[in-house]
Amino acid sequence: MKRYLASPLTLYLGTADDVPDENFDASAEALLQGSGRHQRGLACFWYAKGLAAARGWPFAWQLVEAPGVGHEHEKMFEHERCALALFGAPANAAPTSSGR
Repeated sequence: MKRYLASPLTLYLGTADDVPDENFDASAEALLQGSGRHQRGLACFWYAKGLAAARGWPFAWQLVEAPGVGHEHEKMFEHERCALALFGAPANAAPTSSGR
């Protein structure tokens, strides 16, 4: 768990992804995690961050949200925040040398 929380991981969430569909787990157990995918993603991120902090472990995850986007992959990929989620930089940022 310590290595997992220290690994670079990005949770890319659509803030409007809160409408259950036919693939949404609406079991009582799953609903304890949140009423929608956005809420569940936030719960996961903040729980992981809190666990790392409580144990004094490094935490390398990042949370990137696409405001107004629901459970629609095309809109997630088209959103201006997609480059930040996938590459760690906005789409219009100047390229940098990584030294690799």
